[in-house]
Amino acid sequence: MIKKTVFDKVHIIHNLFSKEELSEIRLALEQVKWQEDQNGNHIVQVESVDSSIFPHVIDAYNSKVSILKSEIEKDFFYSVGSENHSAVVRYREGWALHSHVDSWSNLKTFSGYPSRDVSSLIYLTDDFKGGKLVFNELKIEIEPIAGSAVYFPSDEKHIHEVTELISGNRWVSTCFWHLIKE
Repeated sequence: MIKKTVFDKVHIIHNLFSKEELSEIRLALEQVKWQEDQNGNHIVQVESVDSSIFPHVIDAYNSKVSILKSEIEKDFFYSVGSENHSAVVRYREGWALHSHVDSWSNLKTFSGYPSRDVSSLIYLTDDFKGGKLVFNELKIEIEPIAGSAVYFPSDEKHIHEVTELISGNRWVSTCFWHLIKE
């Protein structure tokens, strides 16, 4: 059964991934080559995991993303499509993300969709200090917990930031979803 907490349309799914699943995902991702992004963080695609060594990682990850998608659709009353949900970012110490709204961009999403309607994060680690997700105007501060997922509207009411990563390993998968209006 899915256990959730909701604060002003900010949804937290607790224990989307078990500790065992997280351990296997982390071990698998440590075996692949990470690429450095423009901010000095490292990024990798879950699909780059060698399925002959870790046969269930990709399927397990994708099944959890399907659960996340289903919960988003249930809570927002629309079907949703996503851009790439399998990119994992390993943030460097000292990194922070200023206050922003994910829908502010007038550009299409990376996958070519016309909008970003819902933002989601899946936390794969929590062995770090800093890196909190903060919605200052809503007075919501989320301490990331490995295995949990957070999703919220990408609108102006949900301005958010990520506090500076002081130390440790902050691995997170971020995805933007668009509402499919029929």
